[in-house]
Amino acid sequence: MVINKKCLSTLFALKVNPLFRNDNDLCWLINHFQIETIDFSDMPISSIELLTKTKRIRNPNFYPIIKNGLLNESNASEIFEKVTHLKLYKRTEEDQMNEIENMNNLILKYYKSFVHLNYLEGDLELVLYFLTRYTSYGREKFIKIPSTLLIYSLNGNVIELKKNNIELIQKIESLIPDNQIINFYIIFDNNSKKELFKSQVTNSWYRRISYELNEQWNKNVICDGGCCILFKRLIDNSMNELLNKMYPKELIFEEITTTTKWDIPSYITTIHINYSSKTTHWKFKPTLRFIKELFMNQIDFIIISSSLENLQQMLLCSCQESTFQNCEMKSLKRIRIINSFQLSFCKCSYSSLEELTIINSGGVHFTNLLMSLKKIELVNSRRLTIPFEHEQNNTFTFYIESCSEVHLSPSILKLLNLRSNHHEFSNTFYFPPIKEYQNKHLFTFNKFISFSNDIEVIEDSIRRIKDKNSMEEYDLIVSRDFGTFSNYYKKQMFSTIQGEVYYLKGIRYIEITVVGNSWISIGCIDEDNYECTISSQLGWLKNSIGFHSDDGKVYLESTYKTIAQGLAYGNKVGQTNIIGIGYDCFNEEIFYTINGCFWKKFKIPWRNVAVAISFGRFHPIQINSGRKPFLFDNRQIFSELLYNS
Repeated sequence: MVINKKCLSTLFALKVNPLFRNDNDLCWLINHFQIETIDFSDMPISSIELLTKTKRIRNPNFYPIIKNGLLNESNASEIFEKVTHLKLYKRTEEDQMNEIENMNNLILKYYKSFVHLNYLEGDLELVLYFLTRYTSYGREKFIKIPSTLLIYSLNGNVIELKKNNIELIQKIESLIPDNQIINFYIIFDNNSKKELFKSQVTNSWYRRISYELNEQWNKNVICDGGCCILFKRLIDNSMNELLNKMYPKELIFEEITTTTKWDIPSYITTIHINYSSKTTHWKFKPTLRFIKELFMNQIDFIIISSSLENLQQMLLCSCQESTFQNCEMKSLKRIRIINSFQLSFCKCSYSSLEELTIINSGGVHFTNLLMSLKKIELVNSRRLTIPFEHEQNNTFTFYIESCSEVHLSPSILKLLNLRSNHHEFSNTFYFPPIKEYQNKHLFTFNKFISFSNDIEVIEDSIRRIKDKNSMEEYDLIVSRDFGTFSNYYKKQMFSTIQGEVYYLKGIRYIEITVVGNSWISIGCIDEDNYECTISSQLGWLKNSIGFHSDDGKVYLESTYKTIAQGLAYGNKVGQTNIIGIGYDCFNEEIFYTINGCFWKKFKIPWRNVAVAISFGRFHPIQINSGRKPFLFDNRQIFSELLYNS
């Protein structure tokens, strides 16, 4: 790393670390600079070294090192006395509840060790239990109470204004000294029209804006990360007075029941419209002319006819019976449609549209000509009308996989060298043609398809277009038909760096080159049952398995159940690792290789297997599906696989 003198002196002067991607970066920092306080910002901790070398600790996530036994009763007191900022939380997911409870039990058992604690946040019951003992049932509240308290959940869920919950809050208030020095904040879920929590001690904040609720609630609405949530019934421009105070850049509409005409302020550039229970068509009337990103999730029967002249990208997920009508979309570059049906783009203009992706969808129709497209991806979809006309000197790529009733313009069909009545694409179709796909007897990989607007797949290279705001947001790319009963008889060609060539029937294999600190997981999914639109690393959800780069563990359908420990292949600066993943169709087994060496295999019961990669923050990676020689060159393993097949 090259650092000028001014930056170097700044690093030496730091008392608290800047935000890093993982604890390996933090290890590098504390080994080279005298950092007094480490702020983990809830980043999972996997190294006990970080906790022993620093003087003070903020916002630690002890879950991994307690689960792995690195933090236990023998060293808990030594570590806990360094903590200044602590979070006590619960999870509602069954597979995490026991592990989180074990973590909380250790913290609560050694509550006396937190002698430097000045900030506490988390779950209502846990915070009450901790403070009751920490202050000796209030007798030492003038000495020990943290200066800032924040409560935002109850048993892992939002806090509602109920009598029992208010009683718990009042118990915490009784532990707070009446010296006006302690700041006590609580975030409610505003779901009552009449009730409003009033207190001289507690500062109340609320998660969502809605004019269906008590008007006073809207004065204390949180704007988390520049994002504001609007709930249920909305009113007109009078809402802008409130928004002008918060100045959010992102709005989330949740469970909208009615909308009226409303000029959304120009500083808002991203709109999410989530969840509707409408059974008849309804118009979304707020003006959207300034927004640049539009995301719609589980929206039915909506009609949008507003100008979208500044819109640059659109993502529609799990939407039905919805219409964009007479919309000006002159800046729109990208449309991505996933798991959606009966969508109509009627008389809309999109002179700059370059990318169109439709996945697992049906009944999607465009009425106006699409002239500027450069990239079209259609996967596992049917009844599509795409009036694309090719402009001279405009190069484009076409990818269709397992689609039916696809209606293209006659000129495009002619350009693709297809019949004028060709509408069925049961196999994979590429344009421009790829040489490997001309041999119908050889297995060739389907293209990796991104389920996110933030990940771009360019041939064999994967890169992130837009960085993530959260450490817990993940994206997914999938290549379908990695192992299926319908194609097991096809042979895949294996070439090695020594120039040897194998042809194996029923064996599938690819290699992924991972560089530096890259938080990814490589694995497979049950393509018939896995929900690809949920933000998760592979292996954490049912119907998935994933080999994780940060800790080298293989997870199978669970966030806490690991089935193997291998190389942490993506947690060191400057390091490059090549991870191979294969599938044996005959034995229904996944196998991994690490830097050219066979590692392990795992039995899975899924009938149709897709290979997948999920991403947090990562450096660009390369995928080799056989166009270049594989690093994996083990004659014995290949011979065994060849013999089995």
